[in-house]
Amino acid sequence: MSDCADRAAAQEQLNINVAMANRVKTPRLPKIGRCHNCHEPIAKPFCDADCRDGYEQRKRVSRQN
Repeated sequence: MSDCADRAAAQEQLNINVAMANRVKTPRLPKIGRCHNCHEPIAKPFCDADCRDGYEQRKRVSRQN
């Protein structure tokens, strides 16, 4: 027999599962041999978090215009 806490935990897990299924997934950028922000030659899409954040900010601003 489940009590109130068990039902609440089950509802919370259901809410998490629904939120995870419905979240907006950002597409992964391909590895192109250079940073997508500063164009330095590297094997990853971005040099570091600063380059990633700068790239994402520019993309947000360009979508607003």
